[in-house]
Parts: sequence; C-alpha cells; structure tokens
Amino acid sequence: MTNNITRGELMDYLKFIEMLPKQYENWGQDSVKPCSDKFQEVLDRVQGTTTANLMQLINLAVSCLDQGEIYCEIGTYQGSSLIGALLDQGDRQAYGVDNFSEWDESSESYETLIENLTQFNVLDRVEFYNEDFETFLLNLRDRQPTPKVGVYFYDCAYDYRSQLIGLLFMKNFLADRALVIVNNGHWKTVQQAQKDFIAAHPECQAIAELSTVVGEATFGNGIQVLSWTSSSDKRYSAASVQSRDRQPVG
Repeated sequence: MTNNITRGELMDYLKFIEMLPKQYENWGQDSVKPCSDKFQEVLDRVQGTTTANLMQLINLAVSCLDQGEIYCEIGTYQGSSLIGALLDQGDRQAYGVDNFSEWDESSESYETLIENLTQFNVLDRVEFYNEDFETFLLNLRDRQPTPKVGVYFYDCAYDYRSQLIGLLFMKNFLADRALVIVNNGHWKTVQQAQKDFIAAHPECQAIAELSTVVGEATFGNGIQVLSWTSSSDKRYSAASVQSRDRQPVG
C-alpha cells in the first residue's frame, strides 16, 4: 500500500497514527485484519509467535523511518516479525537481537532464523546479535557514529526490571523522533514499567494501546505504542493523539 511519507524529514508519528487504521479491514472490531495478505503468507511459512496485525503495524512504522534511521528488534525468535518489519521496505536497515545461546544449545533456531531471513530476501539488511539484550544495548554505546533508532520493538522478557532496562538503555540511541512498540502489554509489569518511564521522561508519551480479545489472534498479548521526541517543545500534544480512533481494549 502506497503512503505519502517524505524521506528526509523527521518521523511524523501523527501521520503513523492517521495511516494505521487505513491498513486494516474492520478496524476497531475483534475481526480486524490487514488489508494485505502478505503478512499472513509469511506466517504460513515461518513459525512465530507474532500476528499478521502486529506485522502490519511494525511494517508501517518502519516505512516512516527517516534516512539513516534504524529499526531495532529485541526478541526475534525465528524472524517472523523481523521479516514483517522489512518486507517491501527497500533499503531500511535493522538490528535483530535474541539470546539463542540461553535456550538453544543446538543452534537450530538460529540457523532457522538465518534461513527465514534469506528466504524473504532481508538478511543483507539485518545485523543480528546472538546475545543478551542488556549486553547488546551496553555495547551499542561504543558504536561510531552513534546509531539512530527510529523504531524500537521490544518483544522480550516481560518482568518489570527487563522492561524498564530495555527502555532506559535504549533511550540514548533513539532518533529525535521515534516510535517504541512493546509487546505483552496485557501484563501489569509491562504497564507499570512504561508508566514509570513516561513519568520520568517528558519526551515520551503513550499514543496507542492495542489489545486482544481472548480467542482472537489480533494483537498478540497486547501492544503498547509510545512516541519519543528529544525536544519537549516539539512534542505532539496528548489530546491531539488521544482524539484519534483506537483499537478497543478487550
């Protein structure tokens, strides 16, 4: 689906919010699904824990990246959401992080990930790190020039500490305007970590909450979308975003 986002400008996440419902059929209903079948076609070939709806959301967010900005995904498993993010997205680049060494001694999942990324022609646009996400984020400080992450998707441990560390460590690498997408939004620990982070960082706002009704494969375990703007005087007002349609909470 064609969009009108112009490269060379900072990410406009109001435009992301405006365009989001247009990517789906039955937006606002339990039967919501992407207008495009391409994400379900990926899931038919790649084992994963994501959904076509979430893949569409991340793909739209990645389409909003400015030149030189990076998509970063913590918790790739076998690559379904990473493929969804980069599918038909030209030259967009990504970091992928997962600690296979912690639970996959045979390296089977890592090998499957590489095969899946190759199958969908996105491997050459992914820098993958097989390590703990805290180690990855700490080491990222030594990269020169400093990476600019325009879209950050966290789909890893959902305990309070991991959630908060994932936000605190990443904030130094977020682009001047960025989107933060967090899975497992139904968990109280995830919700509390985000509330505490937002309370301490006026640059950050919650702009969308996408929930899943039990028995429906819509947005997984619930998705929280946050905006980040480095200069508070450039922030979009909460009222302007909250006035937009939202997927209802189940």
